Amino acid sequence: MAHTCRSSAIKSTTRGQSSGFTLVELMVTVMIVAIVITIAAPSFRSFIDRTKLSSSANELGSLIQFARGMAAQRNATVVVCESNGEWTAHATDCNQDVIRSVAVRPEIAVSVSANALPITFYSNGTVGNNLNIRLCRDNKIEDAYKITVTRAGSTRVWPRGMDENNAAITSCTA
Repeated sequence: MAHTCRSSAIKSTTRGQSSGFTLVELMVTVMIVAIVITIAAPSFRSFIDRTKLSSSANELGSLIQFARGMAAQRNATVVVCESNGEWTAHATDCNQDVIRSVAVRPEIAVSVSANALPITFYSNGTVGNNLNIRLCRDNKIEDAYKITVTRAGSTRVWPRGMDENNAAITSCTA
């Protein structure tokens, strides 16, 4: 009797084989994403607010340093003025053409030491008096920034929440 050799190819007959997600897997993924967003959103908002405050402090400090440099470069008086949250540098007085301006966001409170505005830089880069500027948002003292301008004209933006003595800022007023 002749024996016939049969090819024994095994056929895979798995039913319902698919390459996508099931509805349950999709719903679990959506729920996990929703939970993560719910937890992360408040801290992310706080991060954005602190970044806006930091940006405003650095831009204002930069404008003041720019005004000092322009006074020395031009060998003339340059004045920094504030009006409705917009800080501007002018030649001679606040009624002259604007050399450069910075708009501080309306939600940020800016406090300047008494009788310090306008800030007048003389031709040698000095100012008449030392002055302090504080920027706060929502009275959060721990996030406040302090800018100091010395009589010699040097300007410094101190780290968030700190003053020149490396101590915590205790008030949002200059």
